[in-house]
Amino acid sequence: MNKIKMIIVEDDEKWVMALNLFLELEPDFEVTAVAGDYDKAIEICTSTDADIILMDINLSGNELDGIYATAEILCHKDVKVIMLTAMSDREIIQNAYIAGAVNYILKNNYKDIPSIIRSTLKSSTPNEVLAKDYQRLRINELLYPLTTQEKEIFKMFTEGKSKKDVLECLYISDNTLKNHIHSIIRKLESKTIHDAVEKIKRKGFLKKEYLCKSNSQK
Repeated sequence: MNKIKMIIVEDDEKWVMALNLFLELEPDFEVTAVAGDYDKAIEICTSTDADIILMDINLSGNELDGIYATAEILCHKDVKVIMLTAMSDREIIQNAYIAGAVNYILKNNYKDIPSIIRSTLKSSTPNEVLAKDYQRLRINELLYPLTTQEKEIFKMFTEGKSKKDVLECLYISDNTLKNHIHSIIRKLESKTIHDAVEKIKRKGFLKKEYLCKSNSQK
């Protein structure tokens, strides 16, 4: 029997232990790894084989870093993330879906976890369709300040095009392109065009630490 592999991302050790014991009762489940903070979540979830990630929303204080971790992980790996939390705030739930989560389970409904995991893997759920709509709307919202040509230029950068490619494709001068890039990064509140692209990939959920790290590597 092929087991469903999952990773638990949760900072509460007692809850991790209880959840592990509960999931072990299911013969087709296997917990392959556990992460207790944002950095470990990125490291483990991007390098460990899994079908499902059970992600807590708050991994340190009340920073909602589980949402940021979800957005970051899904930029590197195709995996289904289910949010598992005690929080039921509507805006937080919406942001979890925007970041890429496919479902959202309140911890006091933990008995539903096995059936939700199985149904999530079996086929696309209504929540996944809703999440795609939320993500599309968020990207449109983030890009709304850009002009038509700025959006065209930005799209080319998201596709991995170089500045030379953009110049040759759009028949614009180097100074014109520089002006557009400056305008794009200002409107998207980023430091560089690379940071702007990464921010949109993550639907706006890009931690400041990432920006500091990426800028220091240039």
